[in-house]
Formats: sequence, structure tokens, C-alpha cells
Amino acid sequence: MRWCGKDETTSANGNLILHSGKKERSEHGVGFIISKDMKQSLKEWKPISERIITARFFTKIRKCLHIIQCYAPTEDAEPTLKNDFYDQLTATIRNVPNRDILILMGDFNAKIGSDNTGLSHIMGKHGMGIKNDNGERLIEFCQTFDMVIGGSLFPHKEIHKYTWTSPNGSTKNQIDHICIRRKWRGSLNDVRSKSGADIDSDHELVVATVRLKLKKNYRKVTEKKNKRLDVEQLRDIPKRNRVANLLRESITPNPRSWEDAHKTLKDITDEEIGIKQKEKRKIWITNETWQLIKERNSLKEKKLHNPSLSTQYKNVAKAVKTSARRDKRKYFKNLAEDAEAAAGSNNMRSLHQLIGRLANTYTSRTAIVKDDGGNLITCVEGQTKRWREHFIRVSNVDTPESQENIEQSQIETAPNSGISTETPSIEEVIHSIVKLKRNKAPGEDGIPPELLQTNPAAAAAILHPHLQAAWTNESLPISWTEGAIIKLPKKMI
Repeated sequence: MRWCGKDETTSANGNLILHSGKKERSEHGVGFIISKDMKQSLKEWKPISERIITARFFTKIRKCLHIIQCYAPTEDAEPTLKNDFYDQLTATIRNVPNRDILILMGDFNAKIGSDNTGLSHIMGKHGMGIKNDNGERLIEFCQTFDMVIGGSLFPHKEIHKYTWTSPNGSTKNQIDHICIRRKWRGSLNDVRSKSGADIDSDHELVVATVRLKLKKNYRKVTEKKNKRLDVEQLRDIPKRNRVANLLRESITPNPRSWEDAHKTLKDITDEEIGIKQKEKRKIWITNETWQLIKERNSLKEKKLHNPSLSTQYKNVAKAVKTSARRDKRKYFKNLAEDAEAAAGSNNMRSLHQLIGRLANTYTSRTAIVKDDGGNLITCVEGQTKRWREHFIRVSNVDTPESQENIEQSQIETAPNSGISTETPSIEEVIHSIVKLKRNKAPGEDGIPPELLQTNPAAAAAILHPHLQAAWTNESLPISWTEGAIIKLPKKMI
């Protein structure tokens, strides 16, 4: 997985991508892709190096599943490089708790063969190929840590054993392996390669079936989040006038409680504005390209039984890449034309969004945080603890004694500050409503500023009694003291 750096990213469909690679070069690299549902089972992960990454999951048997993903040096690599890799892998496994269910997997570039004489407790007799140096190293490593090589345990046809095909298409080897601690051998039901998987790689997809259930770590949700409101509807003049009239009709001669006033405003929001539908990204791949992809998939299955189709498969695979590049260029050209049209109509918001797509600068990142020493925190509990420390630090800068002194000094200097301390007038409330920024999150109350700005005078008449009471009584309604903290970590360098 040749991604630079160590980070976690959320894909467009909600899957979690963890990766560990070199800082600047797109070379080597390992990673995990965790489904949207199963990412709730993730307890922690550690990026060890560009060749090793680990992830730990909650399970339903009160033990954790510990997975180590590897990318070993090739057979032709220098012995010192191989020694460094296995030394680092040894140190990683020694840090795994003994009670954890340990799975070691990845591209070991290791051929273990089918001869398991004296090694029946480590491997089966269903391996493939002739044992090489990397295979000897892997077997010796598994002996040291009492692990079993899963791909050699189950009888399969050779088409379901080999995991790599040479560029010329003639050499096939089993060099990708999935290993498990021997005490958990009974949980491993099957290991095989899926040669028909469309992954456009010289490696085949290797799948293990494990009799084990992960446990989702559900978070407590006290209240349903406010969904994004479709405030763009208020650009429609008839709709805007109707909302303005509803605000005017909501004014009562006798001040109501804030809960009643809030319910009235929320009802108008829900009925007249509604929820904004999630925008679907345009699929830039054309039908012509999809047809080529289907043809490539069909040829891949056929060439497994008829190697003479390899040349035709390579030509179609090349045509898929050419057609996809052409479709992408056309897609970006259309985005540029839309951006030009938005600039011509003075629609700066759409222009900014389109430029963001053209520049491809947006990535959905999760809350990666560091400790005081600048080290990456990947444990969920550690991240929560670190965020708590941060917010306590920034929210409680002063002690109660110093804060009392500051408030007292502000009171003493207030008459000479030129700032009025009188009760806010309704004109000031109207002015504040007009000055509210648009296209911002409405907050916990769910009332967007665009709703109030449809009729500032009516909105001010509804809000002014409650603002006046808060100013006079020096107390706020309970709902005014609630808020949401949004974590926006700085970009890592």
C-alpha cells in the first residue's frame, strides 16, 4: 500500500483506512481497510514501519484479536535487510499480550513448499512450490512463536493456492500467507486465494475464514444529532415570504417561556425548510469504460483455464486504464466549466466548492492526535483522554480566584469603557440578526440564522423578551448553556 506517512482516513463510503508508509517516498507501505460497521470494534492500531502495521479489535469472547500486517523484503534482498525486518517483527510480537488471538499475515515473499517432515505442528502438507530462503525464515519464525501457517493446512486445487503470478504469466507461487497462534488453530476454518477477484494486481486476494465474532464498541448517544438543513430553499421568494409571514404570526402579546418559543421556531424550521438530501458524487466513469471493465473481468476468469488469452487480457486491461484516464479528464473539464459559470453568476459558494473538487484537496480524516511529546496516539482510549486534557486546558485557563478578580476589574472599569450596560434594545437585536453569518451550523437548538433573517423584525420580537430576561435576571435558560464541541485536529506535517 504505497501511501506516504502514517495516518487514518475515512473513505467516501465510510470505511476506515489505516496506513503506514515512508514519510516522503511512495515505496513499500502496509495498511488495513476496515468496514464501516467493523471499525466500531477497533481498539487501537500502531504504525510500526513501512513494512509492519498492527491493529487490535474487541471480540465477544473477552479476548482481543491482534492482527499484524507485513510486507517482507524480496528473496533477492540483502540478508541484513531481511534480518532487520524479522528483528522488528520479533519485537512487535513480543509486545502482543499472550491472551490475545494473534494473526500474522501479508506478503512474506516466502515459498514454504509441501514437505512438512518434522514440522507438522507448524505447517500442513498442502503448501506449494520449492522452499526458499524467505520460506526458511518464516518457518523458523513461526516455530519460535508457536504459530501455524494457514495456507498449507487445507487441501485445495493449485488455482486456489498460488497467490502471485510473474509478469510473463508462466510462474505462479504461494508467497502471501496468513498465520495464527497454534492455540487458536481450531478457529481457522479455511485459507485460500481468490484468483477471480478483480484487483488489477499480480497478487491474488487471499481470504481466511475464522470462527470468531468481533464486538462492536457502541458509543452512548444521548440525543439525535441535528441533520443538515436545506436553507437553500429560502432563496425562493414565495417560500421566503411564507416563512416571514409565519414568523410574524408567531408573535404573541404576552411573552411565553423560551421552551414554547423555541418549539414554534423549530416547527417552522422542520416544516418549511426540511432536511437537505445528501449530494451524490457524480460517477465520472462512462458506460464504455464499464463495458471494458466487464470484458477484462471475463477474460481474467477465462485465462485461468486458457493461458493463451493472457495477451488479450493485457491489451484489454491497458484499454481500461486509457479509457478511465480519458473519462477523468472529461470530468474535470466539466467541473472547470461549471466553476467558470459559477464565477460568472457571482455564486462564490459554488465556485469555492468546485475549485475544491478540481484541486482535490479534501480528504475525510479522522481525529489523529499527538501526546505532549509529539508521538502519534492511535489507541481509542488514549485519544479520548488526550482530547479531554486539551479541552480542560483551553476551557479553564484561569483559577476561580483570578477569574473573580478579572470580573471585578471589568465591573470597576465598565463606566469608563464607553460600552453601554443597558438592557439590549429591540433595534440592537434586529441589527445582530441581520449581521449573522449564513451557511453556518445552527447549533444545538437547530434554528438556522437564515430562518431569522427572513423577517428580522418578527424574529427580534420573539427573541427580545427572553434576551431581556436573561440580562436582567443574570441567568440563562438551561438549553442556552448546552453546546457541541467539534474536534478539528491540525494537519500533521
